[in-house]
Amino acid sequence: MKQKKKLIKDYTSKNIRIVLLLIYDALAIFLAEELALLARFDFSYSTIEEEYLAVLERYTPVNILICLICFACMRLYSSLWEYASVQELVNVVVA
Repeated sequence: MKQKKKLIKDYTSKNIRIVLLLIYDALAIFLAEELALLARFDFSYSTIEEEYLAVLERYTPVNILICLICFACMRLYSSLWEYASVQELVNVVVA
């Protein structure tokens, strides 16, 4: 029984870690897109044309979803980074 509780606790903490990593990655992708657009227009939000903002609004969710799927397919959320090996490095580069 004690071992079963430990297994459930480990499974739950792993899932929480994965969810937090997904949220972090989604925010990082969103901020990267926003900052790239701001950098393109010399960090002046008022000079950004409306069409660029419309494209950003339309494709940001698509970009986030595709990136998160690529990261998941490359098993970046399930590997142990404490003991990272060459395989994890290859997965990060490929992703």
